[in-house]
Amino acid sequence: GCQRWAMWASYVNPNYQGGGRDEYFDCDDGGGTCSSLDCHDPDTEWILLGVYRQEFYQFIEQISKHVWAIDSYEYAVALAGLAYMTDYDCWQVQDQNDGSYFYAGTKPTQFGRFEMGLYVDEYCLEAYDGGAYTYDNMGMGSDLNLGSKDETGCSNNGDRRLEDGGGEGDGGGGGGGDCDELENYWDSTQEYTLTNLNNVYDTFKYCTPCMDYPTYQDGYFIGDYGTDDDDLINQCWKFHSHDSFVCEGDCMNMGHSQGTVLQFEVDGTTFGSSMDGTTSSLGSNPNANSNSQSTNKTITKLDKLKANLFVGFAGILFVATFLAFAVARGSGRKDRSGKSRSLLTSEERARARRRSRSKGRTSAASRGGPVVQVQDLEVQVPGGQLSGDQLEVQERRPVQESRGQHEVQVGWPVLLGPRVERTLTSQRCGEPGEELEPSKCIEEGPQQQQVVDDF
Repeated sequence: GCQRWAMWASYVNPNYQGGGRDEYFDCDDGGGTCSSLDCHDPDTEWILLGVYRQEFYQFIEQISKHVWAIDSYEYAVALAGLAYMTDYDCWQVQDQNDGSYFYAGTKPTQFGRFEMGLYVDEYCLEAYDGGAYTYDNMGMGSDLNLGSKDETGCSNNGDRRLEDGGGEGDGGGGGGGDCDELENYWDSTQEYTLTNLNNVYDTFKYCTPCMDYPTYQDGYFIGDYGTDDDDLINQCWKFHSHDSFVCEGDCMNMGHSQGTVLQFEVDGTTFGSSMDGTTSSLGSNPNANSNSQSTNKTITKLDKLKANLFVGFAGILFVATFLAFAVARGSGRKDRSGKSRSLLTSEERARARRRSRSKGRTSAASRGGPVVQVQDLEVQVPGGQLSGDQLEVQERRPVQESRGQHEVQVGWPVLLGPRVERTLTSQRCGEPGEELEPSKCIEEGPQQQQVVDDF
């Protein structure tokens, strides 16, 4: 089946003043040594070190081993939940009436909570929605069992040495329940919603120190009281050493898309949601003392409505603008393509130009005007010169009749600019009415003129 994972994050306090546990618990406001235990808050100054995923059963078990006494309500609930869910990710639990099977697995729900779900596939992805059965009908309940190190005598109907509010083997916690109370805690926890187990573990959805204080091992103090420095267990290290891995981008996105993880921020990107359904914090931290305060911001439903309206309107405006631009651009392309389409091939256009030039020279001779042959023609424009076949010459009326000169106009098929300078070198061949061989023409020097064009 598909694996079940718990996501957790580690943070560091950049404002830590070296006060140890007392800096967060029972600190003196007047001494200026208090720090807020508020890494769960969106406005926290704590710095994120990393986000991790841990095998779900291991996450629940590692906490249960080191923070509660064996006769405590929390310890009994934690072990009852672990026994009820088992350490399988997905397993076959019972036949259905039609010959198919029920499968069971931990089912994540909103705001970091979980329950036991029934599924109809071997991967525990397709939930059973028939309504006739729940996990409670699968016969997975068990008797009280506080572990192999239990000295209370309460486990598995033992000799019940723990009576009347605690006694031998109460883990040094004092005030624990007797065997009957522990059995009640156990039985009430083993139901498919796992409400008791969720409530006990809610405290770990808030900022919690990595160091377990005091530290227990399977319900009993490590050392005399579990508070000596060399007796304390680093819970973050315990996670790291037991099936815990870095939760990278795709992992975080998966948890976010499921809608089941609590809010956290990575490099300006917010994943998950807070317990009240807004982007505010979880609220006051039950793990911190009353002197350690954090600021909570509340986003009202009206604020959310305004934000949604703004985003929706901006989206509609963007789409409308984009469509208008696309239509206008497409229309412009059609117009330009129509103008640039020629009815003649390039070879036909070349022949037409040659015929036009021949007719022009014949017409000029018949009218008695001089014949102008362009020997060398070039146009100086910004960035270079244009010459040769790229230019065309048109006949115009004589400008200086006595010298037999013609004005020569040059056309270029693209827009050049309002004013260009041209250099012309021509040959004069005879007087009006007289046509000579090109070899007898008189060569004239360059002439400069500036012309304003309407290209």
